[in-house]
Amino acid sequence: MKNYGIIFDLDDTLLATSNLYYSLIIEMMAMVESCSSPSFLAPEKILNVYRIVTSNKTSVECETYYEEMDIENMDVYPDRFPRYLAETFIESCLQAGVFPKKEDVQRVYDVGTKIFSHTYRLVPGAMRLLQYLFSRKDVRLFIVTHGSEKLQAPKMRDKERTFSRFDRIVVVPSSISKSVAIKELIEKNDNIDEWVMVGDSITKDINPALAVGIRAILVRKHMSHIAEGEVVDIGDTRKRFVDIDDMGDLYEYMKERYLPKPSERTV
Repeated sequence: MKNYGIIFDLDDTLLATSNLYYSLIIEMMAMVESCSSPSFLAPEKILNVYRIVTSNKTSVECETYYEEMDIENMDVYPDRFPRYLAETFIESCLQAGVFPKKEDVQRVYDVGTKIFSHTYRLVPGAMRLLQYLFSRKDVRLFIVTHGSEKLQAPKMRDKERTFSRFDRIVVVPSSISKSVAIKELIEKNDNIDEWVMVGDSITKDINPALAVGIRAILVRKHMSHIAEGEVVDIGDTRKRFVDIDDMGDLYEYMKERYLPKPSERTV
């Protein structure tokens, strides 16, 4: 019998996460407007500042200002998102000609920490798909996700019974390509005959999978943050790449086209 290894991304593939992040960014933008009125930056300019900050290109003036604030709990939280929000707030205020107060910067930082206490839900259709895959004896399931253990583990806490059924969950630092973890899974599970990666990001999920020679499935519906200009590195891999609209379509694809029906399985 042929055995299949299916690797899922976590954020916005299995769990709905981006909407929370965007809502917190919008909350920070409203605070910029409140603190720097009437000379506040336009929303699109604040978003551009956020992109610059998350690319680790914050101005020296902003970084110095932030460090001098001595923000409470600054070193407690493992993810950089709260700091990204605070630095975006500072930079946006400075560009508007306003020096933000420490209490306002602290408020923005605290907004960012909501990502650690939020209850994350599976994306629509994910539970049905997973229940089907759990029922198959020829399928083993894995997760390869970017981030830190301290951030990603709490996201799965409310669905512990579901995620405990995965064979392995691998958290990869954001600075490292997922291809490293995928290759390691393949090497350590030589009893699996065919592998496929399922994700919502072309750059972070699809291309790393294709690079190590396995199939890749792009789930588009819950992808609200595709980077402009992202291109699938297909090359001669066209037969190994599939573009799917949502989890409902992925369920049908897995059941009807990708995985063999019981009568078609060979021993």
